Amino acid sequence: MIWSVRNMAHVDFEALRGTQTVYKPGKNDSEFFKSSRQAQLDRNWENLNVKIDKREVIYTTNQYTVAAIITKHFITQAMRDKLSNETDWLDLKEDHVMLLKRIKTFMTIMHETKWQHFGLMESLKRFTNCTQKQNESVNDYRRRFEAQADQIFEILGTDVLHVYATKTMGYLDLYDPEADSDNIKALQDKFKKEVLKASAFFYNCDRSRFQSMLDKVNQTYAIEFKEYGQRNEYPTTIDQCCVAH
Repeated sequence: MIWSVRNMAHVDFEALRGTQTVYKPGKNDSEFFKSSRQAQLDRNWENLNVKIDKREVIYTTNQYTVAAIITKHFITQAMRDKLSNETDWLDLKEDHVMLLKRIKTFMTIMHETKWQHFGLMESLKRFTNCTQKQNESVNDYRRRFEAQADQIFEILGTDVLHVYATKTMGYLDLYDPEADSDNIKALQDKFKKEVLKASAFFYNCDRSRFQSMLDKVNQTYAIEFKEYGQRNEYPTTIDQCCVAH
């Protein structure tokens, strides 16, 4: 989520409008054909602008609505207090992109008056304690969880898991002697991050609903006479977790 916010931008309506097309007549085109063709292009241009204008009005109106939903339902009171103290708070309330980028800044950059290591501990605590609430939908749980997970990896990066990951079963299975080293590293980096996220997501699920599912994969993994690949039914991505749920 944090990565997607970083690249977020407003819709460029001027780019959607493009430029008005001028008909380039053929050598044998009659004056009537040329004028008719240009008139059609002009009508198309006008119709496009009407549609884009309507979209822009709706988009502008919805910016305030989206920002209001974010501040009301998706952030803590502490974050709301921090945002409301910003000098451009009135602008933030009307611009969801600016609002999300400011929230991202507060989530990932430690304030200079706060001991960074305590900030890291607080982030780790929020990540490990991010459990699925009773009757909470999988999608809502995922949104909360990934926000915390992204914050941790934004601070620490994936290399912090390297030593641990190399000692886990399944890590060496990613090695392909015919693959180039960059591709192997990309697979291993993804493995480090995605497996940890999936495991934490699955482990912190609502046990009142999904304990039996957790018990099943634990029992299958405990069957010693089977090969690792046969007994490992744990999800390795959050997408797999959501399908399982």
